[in-house]
Amino acid sequence: MLKLFGMIDLLSALALVGAVFGFTSNYELILVLLLLIKSVPFIPDIASIVDVFAAGIFVLAILGFTGFYTWIVIIWFAQKGLVSLASS
Repeated sequence: MLKLFGMIDLLSALALVGAVFGFTSNYELILVLLLLIKSVPFIPDIASIVDVFAAGIFVLAILGFTGFYTWIVIIWFAQKGLVSLASS
C-alpha cells in the first residue's frame, strides 16, 4: 500500500509540473481526488494535512494560478513519493 501511495505522489508531482507549463488533462483531477482519498482518513497526521493543502494548490495550478508555492508542492510530492518507494 505504501508503494501505491508513493506512486500517486510521484504522478501528482509530474502532473503538477505539467500544469505549471500549461499542460492540463482530466487525469489531473483524478489525481487530486486520489490525493484527497488517501489523505483525509489520516487527517490527524501532519503530512496528511499538508497533502490536503497541496491538493488545493494542485487545483489552483490546474486553473492556471501558479507561483513559487506550486514548486514547493512539487518538491513535497516528489520527495514523499521517492521516500515511500525507497522504504521497505
